[in-house]
Amino acid sequence: MISDVLRLFTPFLQPIGFVWLLQMLWTVYLLKRKRIREALFPAAMAALIWIIGGSPLPAYLIATLEEPYARPPGAEVPHRDVIVMLGGCARTSQNDPNGFNLHSSGDRFITALALARQNKARALVLGGGNLRVLDGRVSEGKVFTDWLTNLGLVTMPMFNLGVREDTRDEAEHLQALAKEKGWQNCLLITSAAHMKRADAIFKKLGVDATPIACDFEVAGLPGEKYLTRLVPGLQGFSLLGIYLHERVGWFVYRLRGWV
Repeated sequence: MISDVLRLFTPFLQPIGFVWLLQMLWTVYLLKRKRIREALFPAAMAALIWIIGGSPLPAYLIATLEEPYARPPGAEVPHRDVIVMLGGCARTSQNDPNGFNLHSSGDRFITALALARQNKARALVLGGGNLRVLDGRVSEGKVFTDWLTNLGLVTMPMFNLGVREDTRDEAEHLQALAKEKGWQNCLLITSAAHMKRADAIFKKLGVDATPIACDFEVAGLPGEKYLTRLVPGLQGFSLLGIYLHERVGWFVYRLRGWV
């Protein structure tokens, strides 16, 4: 009985649910006092919060980015000259035993490691996410390559792209490294929602990249696209943030002629 009551009220204890509840209560209060015009603002805010945090809309938007890169179950990953993982999936952490903390996009690193262990290429390149440390900045790729070397998890040659500012910067340095090493093609690993922009950048530079998407937020997750919540939560806001980041990023990159 107590657990059922707690389960009922838990969504309202989350920040988004709590703010939504306040907006709803304020709307009811104003309506009871016949202050119709004043009630329009909290009512509109409550509706907006629910659309983002409770409706399936953000999931549908993310699915439009992810579904083109979904691979059929059991699809074989082809062999290529090099595996390339784009950065942006970790941060340094003094208190973590490994010295780093994976973000939700940490699937990029797990996928790259799995493909390297399967010998899907002759070399592994880990991307240039920009990590802060006490004495400055360090490449995310260097943190990963050092960790993999210390544990002996990868036997193929490993490289990192140094401290890079964005995906275009990573692609340009990969292009130069590929020319130096004689690589003709690569497996490109990044989050599914980010793959459209990443793949377009590599193609624009003439890099023969085979997209290997991971970190799917919606596509392939049973029912996720159609999930509706009575009380809004944070997930919808997170998905909408990812979608807007990619759409704005695509617009900016297109203006610069990068895609």
